[in-house]
Amino acid sequence: MLRPERTRGIALLGAAMLLAVMAGCAAARLEDTHWYLTMLGDTPMRGPTMILYPKERRVSGSGGCNSFDGSYELDGDRLTFGPLASTRMACPKGMDTEQAFHEAMGRVSGWKIEGQHLELFDTAGVMVARFEVWHPK
Repeated sequence: MLRPERTRGIALLGAAMLLAVMAGCAAARLEDTHWYLTMLGDTPMRGPTMILYPKERRVSGSGGCNSFDGSYELDGDRLTFGPLASTRMACPKGMDTEQAFHEAMGRVSGWKIEGQHLELFDTAGVMVARFEVWHPK
């Protein structure tokens, strides 16, 4: 039989573990979060990454080969990206993905975050891209 003080300690430990798990599942923030692409439309993708900087209203990242930079506008659940400037290195792989990624970003008009996932939508409400939080080393 467990003594009451031991039972209390086990309960507190369990509560602390539950809080830690819940904190790890908290919704990510749109801005100041590193995102990596997992879906482009309905196609699984890897490579492109981005981060939105709220002070400057700038987005930057990598299309998988080239780095890019541009502006964005955010108003509630509305999000649009200005033209993205990109370096122009020719890479043996990934150029098609990068081009499709840049085209999709130009169609974005809305966003939603669920947990650690960011979804970007066009004006018809169709998901154009899905990202996950990325923790760079």
